[in-house]
Amino acid sequence: MSLENEIIEKFKAALGEKVVDASSPRARRIFVKVKLEAFREAVAFLVNELNAKHLSTITGVDLGREIELIYHFALQGAISISLRVAVPKEASTISSIVDLVPGAVLYEREVHDLLGVTFEGHPDLSRLVLPEDWPEGLYPLRKEYSPEELRKLNRRTEAAHEMGYGSIIKVPFGPQHPALKEPENFTFEVEGDIIVDVKPRIGYNHRGIEKAMEVRTYIQNIYLAERICGICSDAHTTCYCQAIEKLLGIEVPPRANYIRVIIAELERVHSHLLWVGIAAHEIGFDTLFMHLWRDRETV
Repeated sequence: MSLENEIIEKFKAALGEKVVDASSPRARRIFVKVKLEAFREAVAFLVNELNAKHLSTITGVDLGREIELIYHFALQGAISISLRVAVPKEASTISSIVDLVPGAVLYEREVHDLLGVTFEGHPDLSRLVLPEDWPEGLYPLRKEYSPEELRKLNRRTEAAHEMGYGSIIKVPFGPQHPALKEPENFTFEVEGDIIVDVKPRIGYNHRGIEKAMEVRTYIQNIYLAERICGICSDAHTTCYCQAIEKLLGIEVPPRANYIRVIIAELERVHSHLLWVGIAAHEIGFDTLFMHLWRDRETV
């Protein structure tokens, strides 16, 4: 019995009939669907029994009457397991797993923003990728909205900055600031000269690429995948192409795989030269910054 099938059998033995479906369509890949009431039990089993403490991300799919949430865990041995659970669309509420997997804190906020799923027990379900003045109840990744309808329904207004409360003063830092490399915001809560809390806010570069991909073909979406990140476009595009190839059962020629590896390695090298150079610049070592970026130009 393969390791993937052993894991599936362990799941079935632990949860019994609460497992709706379980399969391993290929090596190092497992999909398990559980009933909603057994969801936290399944996550606890993954974390405590299978040592799946790394949550790669959480994705959601609008299935019409339900929203399916997919929790992507990484296991030892380079095995990925996707835990699937469906929640009713009209009452899309599920328990948070932040207490079991602290790394889920931002993923749950993103799903709440884009699909409207409420995670009970989450410490802070405030906006993450959508603007503060985005209309309440308008969830862009739900299928009832087309990109054109979202543009019409989005009547944005300028939100006033909250100055503070009690003896606490809120000091905004960003999203545009000379010290920031990309748009982001940090709200410092200060009491006198003491910083008592910092709330980071990302998502200013969110461009709705997922929604744009819904109305385009597989080939057209390659160009969108390339534009997720300007300096690491190969990584995103290769991952996208590999996903489509697996869906369609396409076997990639060895020569194409060799070319992909070469391009990916060149991209990895220039990305490392970039961050090391910026780190040198931040500590005032601009000579090293110039040397590294000179070498990066040749890559």
